[in-house]
Amino acid sequence: MPWLGAIPIVGHVFKPLSCGAAAWGLWRAWWRNWSSAGRFAGLAPEGLGGPGSALGGKKSAAIATPGPRPANEGSADLVITLDEPANRLVALGEGRLLDQLGVLIDSLDVASPQVLVEALVVSLTDTKTRQLGVELRKVGQDGSTLYELASLFGLGTVCPLASAIPPAAASGATGVVLSPRDYSALLHALEAVNDGRVMTVPKVLVTNNEQATLGSTLQTPYVSTNASNTVATTSFGGSLDAGTTISIKPQIAAGDQLVVTYSVSVSTFVGESAAPELPPPRQENRVASVATVPDGFAVVIGGLEVESDTRSESRVPWLGAIPVLGQLFRSESKTRQKSRFFVFLKCSVLRGDRLEDLKYASRAPLEQAGLDDGFPRLEPRVMR
Repeated sequence: MPWLGAIPIVGHVFKPLSCGAAAWGLWRAWWRNWSSAGRFAGLAPEGLGGPGSALGGKKSAAIATPGPRPANEGSADLVITLDEPANRLVALGEGRLLDQLGVLIDSLDVASPQVLVEALVVSLTDTKTRQLGVELRKVGQDGSTLYELASLFGLGTVCPLASAIPPAAASGATGVVLSPRDYSALLHALEAVNDGRVMTVPKVLVTNNEQATLGSTLQTPYVSTNASNTVATTSFGGSLDAGTTISIKPQIAAGDQLVVTYSVSVSTFVGESAAPELPPPRQENRVASVATVPDGFAVVIGGLEVESDTRSESRVPWLGAIPVLGQLFRSESKTRQKSRFFVFLKCSVLRGDRLEDLKYASRAPLEQAGLDDGFPRLEPRVMR
């Protein structure tokens, strides 16, 4: 076809048809406003007169339909091609099929509702540490020989050679018994309780039936050592991530309902690395599910807990292992740490074409950031 074949970009579609379908077909173009034209390039429903057929990633497709054909007809009644730079579809075929294709595309190319996803992540940490230790020191003289016996654990006991008890330097409960130039005993007890709460409130706007990801992670690097016969070199070995990652996919259903597909992953480092070239151990908890909730309601995810108990003990060999009496020859520390995570996922549908609801939802964060929301200010005026 002389003049259609000369059209830039789409002319290659009509050149091979100059002696076939182009002799009887019409052409029509549709510019897409809300969707990518590639979404409709493989569209061939039965309503157009033939069985459905996907493009399989090609730029054009020939869709065959049953019924009588013109004598000079090619192998297809409808040819669709994609003009990616202009985001439009170009079709060649019978007017009846073009009309049906246009109605179908216009009904599918509509603005998708937006969903505002608000995630409230609360982390509660309870840590309790208890320390209890006893130190004993004994000095004496046997003839011309001086001796000293002691069980020390770094608690700061008083030297028996001192003439007075110095002020206590350690925190907690401390008891000192001193017999100058004879013996001294120290009892130290301490309990530390730490309660913490970390709260994050990320928000994201996502198109209906699309996936959004919210994440807050901490990267811990570790080194890599390459040893040879002459020299050993140390370099960056990589990093390991730990934190909270949330993936959510809301789908608007009938009756102001939302089908929410979500996945929550919480990971924490639970100790020190065994060697500098190894990453620290990490524990990960993951929850994934699908729930149906009304518009504006929240999905509550709980039960993500990490609890650890640590007990360390320093003691004098043999004596510290004696029941009851061994308490005088050892120092022990117990630590219990418990972390709990709660995640609240709230999905709200923004149905307005101009997203007026988003302006109101963004007003509070804008005020906290000290930014102008762009709304006109109405100030009262005195009329005389």
